[in-house]
Amino acid sequence: MSIELQVMTIVRAVLGLSATATPLTRQSRLLGAMTALDSLAVANILGQLESTFGFLVDDSALSAAVFADIDSLCRYVEAKLSE
Repeated sequence: MSIELQVMTIVRAVLGLSATATPLTRQSRLLGAMTALDSLAVANILGQLESTFGFLVDDSALSAAVFADIDSLCRYVEAKLSE
């Protein structure tokens, strides 16, 4: 499964989104567009990303821009994997 599909699967699961009711693309807005995306959801998504991809999140290096949309979240994961 591609990084993009894994990230979308994690976002759907954490936010409780149905794949048919809420289709996600790389351009899908997250922060400010998804009401379920609160601080707890962000923490859960980060935890799932850590366990799925095997990296540690550095909280001091995070910004809201990471959660702007699916694309920015995928780019974050891709950057962490290339470290």
